Amino acid sequence: MLPQHSAVRNRMPDTRVQTINEEAAEWLVRMAEGPLTSTEQATWQQWHDRSAHHAEAWSRAETVLHKLVQVPKPLALPILHDAGRSRRAALARIGKLMLGAAAVPLAWQAWQSNVRRALQADQCTASGEQRTLRLTNDVQILLNTASALDTPVQGEKSLLRLYAGEVLVDAQQSPQPLSLASPHGILEAHAARFAVRVWPHYSQLVVVSGSLSLETQPNTRIRAGEQLRFSNGRFEHSRTDLDAALAWTHGLLLADQMRLDDLAAELARYRKGVIDCDPHIAALHVSGTFPVGSAAATERSFAMLADIHPIEINLRAAGLWVTWRALPENNFRHA
Repeated sequence: MLPQHSAVRNRMPDTRVQTINEEAAEWLVRMAEGPLTSTEQATWQQWHDRSAHHAEAWSRAETVLHKLVQVPKPLALPILHDAGRSRRAALARIGKLMLGAAAVPLAWQAWQSNVRRALQADQCTASGEQRTLRLTNDVQILLNTASALDTPVQGEKSLLRLYAGEVLVDAQQSPQPLSLASPHGILEAHAARFAVRVWPHYSQLVVVSGSLSLETQPNTRIRAGEQLRFSNGRFEHSRTDLDAALAWTHGLLLADQMRLDDLAAELARYRKGVIDCDPHIAALHVSGTFPVGSAAATERSFAMLADIHPIEINLRAAGLWVTWRALPENNFRHA
């Protein structure tokens, strides 16, 4: 037993705490990449046993990874944004989370509170799950992977609350007004069919039919074939490709000259764990139609990528840690 860890830790300089956290994160990521050699195992054990601070840092690292695997990705994104794109990013984010849990308990507790609130929503989907709901006789909803949605009906007006993820709402035949609130604003629908996705710093609306308006911009109508990105009063209005935007409703992802690290981030939405894309190939542009909708579907996408491009893809830690690397004989060049 290691007594009084917290008291000891609080007397340590912050820079030393951060260094130990970074070392723990490095070991965590290394273990996720594959089994340690006997030499590495001995080195890790020596590091772990060096002091109570090291042992506690390791415990926090394991706790952080467990929380992030269990929590739907969009709920973790405000803190773990883009960590799945590279090993360096994963190390940095895990280290910051560990330092936050140790040195900034109020911030850590606030994040946990937000996660609990979303997980208590009326409807939550797991990674790789889609769910069809009927709100009323005239309103049907399709909830995408790792999403959280409240569906209260307040009198004659329906107010949906999308905390995380993505939803397709079909209210074309509804005579009643319908609103959808995301973390970044409130939309008012007018006999419309539309999709909304929550990103870390903004929400995105795509209109299939009918029209919608943003509560703060009631005179600006977003119509079929248009999209709106909005964030707390700021917005960007443009045309969109409906086939690409709604491909997920058919279990597909349409990539048109998409960066490889962006594709990794998209596929990661449909499975637990991390897809670690080597920075050396991150800027490679790929096009194609990739299966999504489940972890098994993403693995078919992995196989497609490996067949078409000189990329080595490995699954570690029961599939929770996926690595994308350039084959040794290939040097990628990008314009």
